[in-house]
Amino acid sequence: VRKSADFLRTWDVKTAFSWVAYAEDQMNGRFADNTVLHLALAFAIQARRVSQGYKCQCSMETLSWLESQQIWPIAISLAQNIWPEFENTDLSSEVAVIAMHLLAGLRSTKWPVELQVVPELTDLINELLLNVSQAFFEPELRFDTSLRDGLVGHIIPALMQQRFKLWSPPSWSNGTLAYKYRHEYKIACELAELVTSHTGMTLPLGEIETLTLLLRAAYIRERPVYKRKAFVVCPSGMATAQLLVARLRARFPNLEILGALSFRELASPQVKEAQLLITTTPINAPWPGIHVIKVHPLLLPENIEAITNWLTF
Repeated sequence: VRKSADFLRTWDVKTAFSWVAYAEDQMNGRFADNTVLHLALAFAIQARRVSQGYKCQCSMETLSWLESQQIWPIAISLAQNIWPEFENTDLSSEVAVIAMHLLAGLRSTKWPVELQVVPELTDLINELLLNVSQAFFEPELRFDTSLRDGLVGHIIPALMQQRFKLWSPPSWSNGTLAYKYRHEYKIACELAELVTSHTGMTLPLGEIETLTLLLRAAYIRERPVYKRKAFVVCPSGMATAQLLVARLRARFPNLEILGALSFRELASPQVKEAQLLITTTPINAPWPGIHVIKVHPLLLPENIEAITNWLTF
């Protein structure tokens, strides 16, 4: 353990964070927080490796392609920060490694001239947007700039990682999105197949689930905003019912709470005015077409998630 600790201390990750910040300033953009951690570690290891005399060898084809990209001068400038003796040393392959990592890093926002990295992706992104709009029967999604930026910002780094065979941290997802958002996941898989047919590269499962989230967000943005009507069913008395109603109104402005009902009022015709019953105790829907969600009187996070999911479907 002591030997491992001593070895890890030879990686100057703290200084490497300043290298990543320098690259962000030069690129006029910001990486995602997890990517900053990954890049700092990668650059710290690279700096240590080169200081020990172990250098990479980059193929001429890859080197030529990277030198033609706008990232190349930035990679050179960063290399000069890492190795002050850069001018007197042949480190072109190490500059290439820096450029690869910068291109493959996940961004937190749209970057300037992103598609210049892979100009042939312009037509692909347009085709993906067309497929999304057709799948959702929402023509306006073809022009959803947030969705376009999200597709570009995730697909390009994923393709760069595969192109250069770079390791990346595993996806946060636990695999539940395929069941939680089945329609969006199905569309995401179709988009991934289009990416493969255009580029010959296969998006990993984590990226497909990222596309699922982008599609879900786009669908929610595009849906018409109208209020759903709900009654609260709470047998614990007026105080508990009023507290729950207040919490619901504060948390869900698009949910119109028609009032609080007792069990004896569930058979009343007025219940038909609502699409949802929010109840603190198990009940069956008294009328067809009315959804029931059981919640805790204090409205726990899992209750909020359940209501949010119902509102967005």
